Amino acid sequence: MRRMMLALALAAVCASTLICGAGMLLTWVSDGRDLVAPGATAVQISGRGTTHLHVVYTLPPNLRLHSLSQHFEQQGWRRITINNFDRPGPAFARLTWFGTVREVIVVNPRPATRDTADISLARCFRVAGWVACF
Repeated sequence: MRRMMLALALAAVCASTLICGAGMLLTWVSDGRDLVAPGATAVQISGRGTTHLHVVYTLPPNLRLHSLSQHFEQQGWRRITINNFDRPGPAFARLTWFGTVREVIVVNPRPATRDTADISLARCFRVAGWVACF
């Protein structure tokens, strides 16, 4: 009986590890793809670890930079206000992984090239309830 319970416990740990690993791999592979508007060209996604991501692409002809808000809201983002004068573009946020990860994106306007979207993403992992996530 003890061996059976031990085998079941070990199988449950292995199964949950595989499921979590597959979920993280899927997230890593598709990281940043939901920030790209449909029909965009010259997509460049670069990251610095798991907490920062930089996405640059040329907007499709029927979309302008100020209309990206609708695209982000359809992807589950909500618009927020950031009191930071270094980044004058609109900012959006969302919670993922059952509220443990907060993602914030800022659309950086480029005055010289209005048909280019320059998006910065930052993630904050909430470890405990008393840890603030900015």
